Formats: sequence, structure tokens, C-alpha cells
Amino acid sequence: MAQLPVASPLIIFIALWLIPQLPIYRSQLCRVIKSIVAFAVAPSWSPAPGMYSPALHAALLPIITPNRYPCSDDESKDWLTHAVVLTTGSETSDDAGIKLDTYRTHPSVPFPDLHPEHAQRCLLQLPAEYDERKGFPISASGENAIAMDIGMAGGHLYFPVHELCSQLAKRFMDSQPVSRDTFEMQPQEHISSGKQLWEVLLHRMPGSESQYILPEPHDYYGGSGCRNVYWEPDDGEPEYGELLEAAPLDVANLAEGILQNLQPETPERRKDIGVTGIETVYGQEWWCEALTNRKRLPWLWDLDSEVVREKQRNGNWDWELLVNKLSNPEIHEPTDTTLNLPVGLRNRRRIWRCLEEARVGDVNH
Repeated sequence: MAQLPVASPLIIFIALWLIPQLPIYRSQLCRVIKSIVAFAVAPSWSPAPGMYSPALHAALLPIITPNRYPCSDDESKDWLTHAVVLTTGSETSDDAGIKLDTYRTHPSVPFPDLHPEHAQRCLLQLPAEYDERKGFPISASGENAIAMDIGMAGGHLYFPVHELCSQLAKRFMDSQPVSRDTFEMQPQEHISSGKQLWEVLLHRMPGSESQYILPEPHDYYGGSGCRNVYWEPDDGEPEYGELLEAAPLDVANLAEGILQNLQPETPERRKDIGVTGIETVYGQEWWCEALTNRKRLPWLWDLDSEVVREKQRNGNWDWELLVNKLSNPEIHEPTDTTLNLPVGLRNRRRIWRCLEEARVGDVNH
């Protein structure tokens, strides 16, 4: 490791002293400190390989580089550093184990070298941690997986996703009526297995040797201004920054956060429905059941049905109105005012929507 120049500790000390004195410049000073420290520890005073690579930009959503610096001690954002690295391999016929596929550049998308001795292709999901200097060190082996980079001569291809996003993707795939554990996928087919998710991601990657941010047909539904490595919450689009940093699983007080939007059923609303000629085929009991049975709203699998039933027993509520509002696919938008929802739940709905609409070949290169 290179020695710090004499001036560097002084600069760092001054910057740290100024932070509490000048809170308005806090984020800017944090970025200066990050740059100084990263530069100071690099061998031969040159940027380390991958130092400026994005964090978990790869698959399900545009992830923000986790802030692991002294400028923030927000443990609620620790989930941003926990990754699962996706790659593919083949079981060898001689039982020697799994050999990772080698991908090579192609005018459209990278394609793997498949050999006759490879009996069966499989998808590997390897736990990893994001490291600003190394990429994604795989927990089991310590190997550094470089995201979406196969090199000019070809190499292993890795798609990193957040561990929580990977769990959410599994929830989505388990909710599909039919599951196909295959790398084959029809153009209009929904993702129903990890292998099919891989095919969607693979076909989104241009055939070049590396990619910075994986394209997505809807640009991940917002937050393009939050994808810089040194992004800070006040750099632009703060409403999307808050959304993208919110953990989509284990949402605190989820049932209460949803039920606070419940409105009493009123005669006026019944009258309005009659005037518009809309017939309510189902009663409020049916709509209350629809809120918890996971068929209409599968992304609310962890909604506590007992809390919902207790609410139902204590009033006459318009469950139909609530379910219809929750069925709106755009409730993840920060500008949506139809519902007051926990931000983590909004982020979950955004990711779920990306999964719902994902198709193989949905990005034109």
C-alpha cells in the first residue's frame, strides 16, 4: 500500500472538522473525502481497477452505490452491499463438478461456448459483497467477480443483483401459475424461473465486451439521476433516491401502512357507483378477502391477514376502493398521491413491476 503524502491527513482532518460546522456542504465534503482516501490507498498512486465501476446496477433495478463511509451510519441501507452474483455453468460428464460457461462478444448479445461434454447447464447464484475497489468478491471462494465484463478474448459473465432483490424475484417466479426451469423462453412469456431471468438479462446486454449499466425498456421506472457511484441524496431526484434506497422486504408496520388508507363505506359512494352505471358484483367481504389471498395482489404475500380481519370486524370499510387503488401499477411513483404507503413497499412494487413486464428480447440494441 502506498504511503499517504503529508498533506493528505491534514486535508482529511480539515474536511472532517468542517462537516459539522457547514452542514450545507456535508455531501460535497463527503465526496472529497472519499476521493482522497480512495486515491491515497491505491498502489503507485493510480486508480485501482474497477474503482469507478458502478455498484449493483446490473439486473432488477438501478442500484445506488452503498454509502459505507463515516459520513453515514444508517444501518437501514446495509442491504445495498449484499449481493448475489448470477452466472451459468455446466455439469461435466466426468463428475468433475461445474465448469463455468465462457461467453464471447457478438454483434447482438454475448453467447456462451457450449461443449458436448457439458451434460447440463445450470444457473449459479453466488453470495457476494460489493467492494468499491474489487468489484464483487464471492463469499465462498474470494474470487473477484467483475460485473458484466467478459473482456476482448471472452470470459465468465456475471450479473450482480441485490440479495433482497433476488429473494423478491423468487417470490415473483413462485407466484406464476406455471414454472419452466429452462433457459428457453418465448418472446411474450413471463419469467417463471431463475434460468429465464438470466436469459432476459443476457439479451439486454449488448454484444460488446463490457457494459456499465444494463439497459431496461422502462429505465427501471425512474431514478436515472441516482446512478452515479458518488451519488448523494441531495444531488438530484431526491425523491427517487429515497425510493431506491428503501429495502423492499421486511417492511416495518406493513399492514398498518396499508390499512391507514382504508376509507369508510358511505351511501354517497354507493350512489355514485349506481349513477355511473357500474355494478359492484362482489360485496365488501369479497374485496377484503382479495386483499389477503395473494391472487390479485401477489406482491403483498406478507400482509398479516389477522390484522386485516380485526380491522374488518371493527367498522364498515370500503375494501373495494382500497384494493382497486393498490392494483394501480403506478403506485410506486413518488408523485403518486392516491395512497400513503411505506417507501419500502413502493420500491417493492416498482421492482415487481419490472419483473412483471420483463420479456426476453425487450431491449433493442
